[in-house]
Amino acid sequence: MPVLFFQATSRLVEEFGAPDLWLELGLTALFMSSIAALPQLSQPGAVKPLLLPSLKKTESPWSTLSAALAKLFLTDLPIRWREVF
Repeated sequence: MPVLFFQATSRLVEEFGAPDLWLELGLTALFMSSIAALPQLSQPGAVKPLLLPSLKKTESPWSTLSAALAKLFLTDLPIRWREVF
C-alpha cells in the first residue's frame, strides 16, 4: 500500500493551516522538498514555514541538531529553552 504523504500533508494544511515550523525526525530530510512544494506554501505571498531536518547523512548528528537549534533561536517562536538544555 503506497504512502500518500503529499496528499496527507496538503489536507492537514487545508484543515488546520500551515504551522510555523516543520521538524523532520528521521535519518534524512526526505520529506522537506515535498512540504516546501505544497500548493498552500508555495503560492506567491504565502508565509514560508521554517523547515528543519533533525539528521542528515552528510553531517554529524550534533552538527545538524545544533544548526536546527540555532535557526530556532533566531526565530520569534515561543520556545522554552531551559527545557531544551
